[in-house]
Amino acid sequence: MKKPILFLGSKFVILICSLHLSVAESTNGGDRAQFAPSGEPSLNASIIPREKWGAKPALSGMQPQNVIGIILHHTGVLKNPKVSIEAKMRGLQDFSQRPGQVSAIKTKPSWPDVPYHYYVDANGRIAQGRDVHFAGDTNTSYDTNGYIQVVLEGDFEHEVPDDEQLTALRNLLVALISSWNLAVERISVHKDHAPTDCPGRHFMQLLPALLAEVAKQRVRSDDPPVSNDICAQQLGPDCLPLVNPRPNPSFDCATARLPVEKAICSDQELVQLDLEIAVAYQAALATLDGDSVGALRQQQRAFIAARNRAFGQPNYQIKQEMEHRLMVLRAMIQTR
Repeated sequence: MKKPILFLGSKFVILICSLHLSVAESTNGGDRAQFAPSGEPSLNASIIPREKWGAKPALSGMQPQNVIGIILHHTGVLKNPKVSIEAKMRGLQDFSQRPGQVSAIKTKPSWPDVPYHYYVDANGRIAQGRDVHFAGDTNTSYDTNGYIQVVLEGDFEHEVPDDEQLTALRNLLVALISSWNLAVERISVHKDHAPTDCPGRHFMQLLPALLAEVAKQRVRSDDPPVSNDICAQQLGPDCLPLVNPRPNPSFDCATARLPVEKAICSDQELVQLDLEIAVAYQAALATLDGDSVGALRQQQRAFIAARNRAFGQPNYQIKQEMEHRLMVLRAMIQTR
């Protein structure tokens, strides 16, 4: 699809997701965030808080939200590692908080704050954006309420994410799904919600492996849980505790009410199967577009509904049914 153009006075940049801004500042700022090597999640996802990049207060008009998922974006602009993330965030906020031209024929109103909740730059540094308790903004047609918006710098229709970016994103996603008790399958991309190429074909090719690694880190972690109070005292208000020592399936066992959910939570083999189904489901969604996405979502809902109804009935074998569903999803991936 054709990419809209974002005009900034005499400058313009290509836009594909919510928005991006070309900034003139080019100072490299701050120490690089430290991330654990692959397979070993760090205690916290190192995040540059708003006050460190010089954020102005948010304007009025933000909509409170209850988080139900995460949406991934790319900026739609080629990476520029020479410009500091602090400068990019200041420029992004300045543009966001005033009316602007987002294409040759489309304008935007002033937004209360930056549209994203987290920004991962070309060097793998993460900045805090809008308060996650408030919905983000978009220049496309979908309801942002309930979603944490995470953006990676780059135009992934024409370039690929760097290893540092993927490491940072992986650690951030592990932290977020654990802190908010989200299933891995609640991680989606912009194109799942609106007609757009975002986050780009090269990112989409890497997404299944990324989600699989997020699920593995959540399962493998042997770290004891870190309370929010202790985490904040030791690492600051943006510390995000990671995983519990006993892994959850794709749903939160603490709020499980159905007999089948309690059965899954009590059996680590079923927990693992449930996580693998969630990852395979997301990977299968990433290979589809158009009506096929909706059809697969309907199939997944039908599988869960049938499982919930049939559990406890004679001759119903939950492990075999889950293994069969996993086999079906993996077959869909392999045929694409």
